[in-house]
Amino acid sequence: MQSASGSPDALRLASEPARGPQVVVLIVDDDPGVRSSLRRVLTANGNLCLEASTCMGALAAVASGTVGLVLLDVGLGDEDGLDVLRRLRAASQDVPVVVVSGDESVGVTARALSEGAHAFLTKPVRAADLRAHVLSALSQHESIRRVQSAHDVTRRQLAEVEAMLDRIPRQFTERLVLLSRFRDDETGSHVVRIGKYAEAMSRALRFDEARAQLVGLAATMHDIGKIAIPDSILRKPGKLTEDEFRIIKTHTTVGAQMLSGTDVPLLSLASKVALGHHERWDGAGYPDGRRGEETPIEARLVGIVDVYDALSHARVYKPSWPEADVLRHFEEQRGRQFDPSLVDVFLRCLPTLRGIREAIPEEPNRP
Repeated sequence: MQSASGSPDALRLASEPARGPQVVVLIVDDDPGVRSSLRRVLTANGNLCLEASTCMGALAAVASGTVGLVLLDVGLGDEDGLDVLRRLRAASQDVPVVVVSGDESVGVTARALSEGAHAFLTKPVRAADLRAHVLSALSQHESIRRVQSAHDVTRRQLAEVEAMLDRIPRQFTERLVLLSRFRDDETGSHVVRIGKYAEAMSRALRFDEARAQLVGLAATMHDIGKIAIPDSILRKPGKLTEDEFRIIKTHTTVGAQMLSGTDVPLLSLASKVALGHHERWDGAGYPDGRRGEETPIEARLVGIVDVYDALSHARVYKPSWPEADVLRHFEEQRGRQFDPSLVDVFLRCLPTLRGIREAIPEEPNRP
């Protein structure tokens, strides 16, 4: 049978009208007579047909995306049909292949099936057997396609849920921080900066991205316990008395209690940060007087950026410090108030921290 292009390897669409659901079947055989006989059976069964006589023609047809099934002869002149099968399966795992061969030896059959053939038919092929195997292959392919489609839908839905869950910690944190802002005018910009500082230093410490973001979120809740401190102490413009300082120190334990008791990683970490961000490297901090690495690294890190931000901005009880004085303080407190290794990280991150501080200015106090 001559193709429309005149080329013996041309791909062509059968001209016979289909009488059932149309599926494009690619017939790959170097014998035009065999292709013609297979084509007559398939078109009578409601299929459309393409033909190819070489490996390259077969691969080109499959690459077009129109083929629903391949009938493949094992003998393609000088080409190994099973090698063609391997290449077809590599090009598209979705298109089923039924091997047709005059060689019915166990070795050839086993090899064809091991290379991914759906079925193996022996020449001469009976029309009934051909129809049955084509129907079986197409039915199996459609079942697989439906399962894959359902899997794709489920995967998209899971991705949407994961994206929503990723937003929840940040939104939850923002709500908690907003609650504390009703008590403390200084909380707003300060906690945003603290979160950004802590995230930047976490990356400098080579925490993975998920952990760095978690530390940043947890850091924004470091002073959440101040919601329990009376306004007369929290907003006092002068120096605190000993009793007042004892009360304000309880914001660490109150914050830890507020955030503890769950299996949510963010809240668990935030609880540790709230409790330990006023501890000192030399053990002279509060609430528990922990020394060195007894305080979690995330809390030690937040303790550094908290002091940096507090000194760099005016508070009701003090003016802002020049950066040179802030840096002098850190050098003086290296190994005393602050973990020496984290001070080194802080100094390396200083350009980044300075940029964050300048990008997020203080909010004007509410009347």
